[in-house]
Amino acid sequence: MGNKRWIASALVVIALFLGGIALAEGLTGDEILAQMKEVFSGSGNFGEEGILLRMSAHTEEANGVITESQFGVFGKMVIDSGKSEESDEIVYILLYFLGGDEEGSILLTVSPEDPSEKARIWLYLPALEMTKELISEEEQEMNFAGTTMSYGDIAGSIDLANNYTAKIASEGTIDIAETEHAVWVLDLTKRADTKDDVDYPTMTLWVDKEEYITLRMRGFNEQGDLEMEMEILALGEFEGELTVEKFVKRDYLEGKTTTTTLQDWRRPDGGLPLSIFDPETLAEFDPTSYGL
Repeated sequence: MGNKRWIASALVVIALFLGGIALAEGLTGDEILAQMKEVFSGSGNFGEEGILLRMSAHTEEANGVITESQFGVFGKMVIDSGKSEESDEIVYILLYFLGGDEEGSILLTVSPEDPSEKARIWLYLPALEMTKELISEEEQEMNFAGTTMSYGDIAGSIDLANNYTAKIASEGTIDIAETEHAVWVLDLTKRADTKDDVDYPTMTLWVDKEEYITLRMRGFNEQGDLEMEMEILALGEFEGELTVEKFVKRDYLEGKTTTTTLQDWRRPDGGLPLSIFDPETLAEFDPTSYGL
């Protein structure tokens, strides 16, 4: 499950803001991965007031069944200047289910202070009036709202640079919404000494040369068969920062595809209090206070 977590959080949650860095020449594949880590660790600039947006997920099953899901997304970052750079940021994400059979359900994730640990995940179910922490691997691997992502995908992240070696396979361009992006194409191979449970022994990444973000990625199994593909379909801006507006993830094992859209970005009036991210008080959360 480990590598899937990086994929989802980088594109759905943490990389809501994607700050660019200066273009460097003559980098190796491993050095590009290291630069990507720097961008990733500096992203998620929610600000002290937090951020609010809407997220929709359109999922198509192999049998033609289509599922539509809508969420309100609330994010906040707390920085402790007294801690090291590796552990000074805690990111809180609350997803409120809007409409459908799961309306009123809440997914809460809190990033760990220790980067070697997993994020914590809670699920509030209004029908049962119960908040449950998802601790086991089996629980965290359950599909999130019927999409191609799991609960663990939404919550966690993994360091590609520590788990893979990378080589530059080629350079070129790809188009996103009629805008051309210069990219490196990286071939990743799982490190023999990695301690994390990565799902794909080999991967291919298309990395934007200016922003150092992954615009497309593919994951392959031990036999070299393509199991997963994810690509950004639209980029935007909010407060001068690059954002992901739409991306698609294709699960070739299940024959399922989920297209996720992020929209209606804004700063909540008065900011988001840290108290709304308390798993003990999720039943009291009122989205109408924030215009939902």
